[in-house]
Formats: sequence, structure tokens, C-alpha cells
Amino acid sequence: MKNIYRMNRIAYHLSERLTAIELCFAQDCVLSGLTLLYSGIDSAAWLFSPRSQLDVKRFDFVQWCDKYMIPGSDLPCSGVDLYAARCALLHTYTARSKLSREGKAKKLFYAHGEIQLNQHINDMTDEARRTSYLVHVSSLLAAFRNGVAGFFSDIAVDPALCERVTIRAKTALLPYTRD
Repeated sequence: MKNIYRMNRIAYHLSERLTAIELCFAQDCVLSGLTLLYSGIDSAAWLFSPRSQLDVKRFDFVQWCDKYMIPGSDLPCSGVDLYAARCALLHTYTARSKLSREGKAKKLFYAHGEIQLNQHINDMTDEARRTSYLVHVSSLLAAFRNGVAGFFSDIAVDPALCERVTIRAKTALLPYTRD
């Protein structure tokens, strides 16, 4: 019963993260919302990572994105591009990361609100189109939301994954509440 409680709490907190991201975007706090989104992917990737591994790594983040976020989304980027964008935003508040500077990932630029992506993409230089993507934050949020749903669907049918996440959930930081 305690494991079910822990899993429900993890699901609740990922859901809470999604709500916080939505609130940020609705209040035009786009970079703060993206920071929460990328940290949410980090959290999900940590839950997904091997039991023997203490810390989430680039490989885990990329693998989680490629398995749960990218398929079925309208994102033009890969898990590596998302990881590079995460590093760029969290470490420098820019679009440039070590991976993008080395040509191993494309930079992500973000659109928000009522905007026609195709028009802005057409206005980009050939160099910019070759080295970067323009993505709408609502597409990133939808992909993350669908990724979380797919992840929990897999947990429900994959005993090994369920066990791994349950073990991780036991150590997850959960705030104390009255209930």
C-alpha cells in the first residue's frame, strides 16, 4: 500500500509540475516555464534510469525524450537537441550549449503565444535553419505531458520498470503535508 501511495505522490508531483509550467506560460514567464519543463524531464529521466545509477545522466535524459516525448509530437528536434537546450537554458540562459557549439546538437529558439512558426522559420537565414530549430513552447509542453502519460502507462504494464520507479520513488523528495 505504501508503494502505491508513493507512486501516486510521484504522479501528483509531475502533474503539479505540468500545472506550474502552464501557469508560467499563461503569465508570459516563458523562460521560467521552460526551466520547470526541463527539470521535469530530468526528474522523469531519473525515475527511468537504471537502479544501480545514483544520478541522472545525459544518456537517461536523451533516452527518456526519444522514447516518451518525441514520438507522436510535432517537435522537429531529437532528445540530444532537447538535452543541449536544457543545458543552454539552465547553465547560461542562452540557446548555446557545448553540444551545439560542437555541432552535435541544434540550438532551440522558442515561440510563445499567437505566432506563425512557418513565417518565422522562412525568415531565418540558411545558417540558422541548419543549426537551430524554432519550437513553440506549447508543443514542448504537449510533448512533455504526453511523455509523462506514456511513461506512467509503461509503468503500469512493465513490472521491471514499475519496480525501478517504485524503488526510486521511495527516495524522492516529497513535501510533508497534513494528510
